[in-house]
Amino acid sequence: VLVFLPFLYSSLFGFLGIVLFAILVGGGATVIRASIMASLLVLARTLHRPYEAHRALLLAAFLMIAVNPRILPYDLSFQLSFLATLGIILAVPFAEKIFYFIPKKLGLREIVSVTFSAQLFVLPWIMYTIGDFSIISFVANVLVLPSIPFAMLMSFIAGVLPVSLISLPAYISLEYALTVAEKLSQVPFAKINVPSFSLCLISFIYALLLLGFFFFIRQVLAN
Repeated sequence: VLVFLPFLYSSLFGFLGIVLFAILVGGGATVIRASIMASLLVLARTLHRPYEAHRALLLAAFLMIAVNPRILPYDLSFQLSFLATLGIILAVPFAEKIFYFIPKKLGLREIVSVTFSAQLFVLPWIMYTIGDFSIISFVANVLVLPSIPFAMLMSFIAGVLPVSLISLPAYISLEYALTVAEKLSQVPFAKINVPSFSLCLISFIYALLLLGFFFFIRQVLAN
């Protein structure tokens, strides 16, 4: 929107927009993590420096834990947000190779790959902390994910412009997401209770995941 401004000024307004958005939606742990990463992206572009998503994620997590160490052991939203983002960063290239048969039109392959990658990394932790395995969560996320950016944009416009008619697209997109979640939650055997298991086992699972994807990344870079 502000591309007509000098690059430095548009970057500054972009940063301010990130801060205002974080305040607007309540500044939860997930929002703060995403806001720090987005701010680092703006800073990198302003300084003409490369942006490494995994480094930005680790720096965001470090800063948040330094300010409030309790979020590491007690804030489930922070834990899941970190794992989902890490999964997207590491696993999407691998997932795109798995789902090569899905067409790229309308971003279908990207939607499925991103959803699969995030789910792959959060699923073990959800089973450990909550004790549930959702059978339909992958389908639900694939159906809902495309509507989220549109819902966020329309909700923002509806909040800025006090015209009731403008709220209709936001309402429709949000109602769609809620309806999908509600209807799929009523599917018989939509989730399975998982017996409790040790932290050592979950640590071993994530160690295998990280080693596997770092090996995959090295192989891709070598080729």
